Amino acid sequence: MGTTTANTTNVSSSNATVVDVVLANRSGRYRIGPATPPVIKHDNGFLDAFPRREPTTADRVALAKWLAKLEGEEPFRPDLADATAAYRHFLFGEGKDRILS
Repeated sequence: MGTTTANTTNVSSSNATVVDVVLANRSGRYRIGPATPPVIKHDNGFLDAFPRREPTTADRVALAKWLAKLEGEEPFRPDLADATAAYRHFLFGEGKDRILS
């Protein structure tokens, strides 16, 4: 076992205490107090930068290639079940939320 040290700091803006913890070769910063949601800036990638258009033949060929990869991976790579399920949802989820557990 290694040594453990902890330093605490009061944060007046959120009535929380910040604890710096150093464990053997690991460190982390933890807040004691009410949970605060992370600040995440969502964007739409580059989708808003280009006008919508009908898919080209090349687009359809590329989709067929990626679908073949997806279909080929699912039965033979059970270790990638979460990844292939997420990709399938990306392709066919119609923009709906994907619930993670």
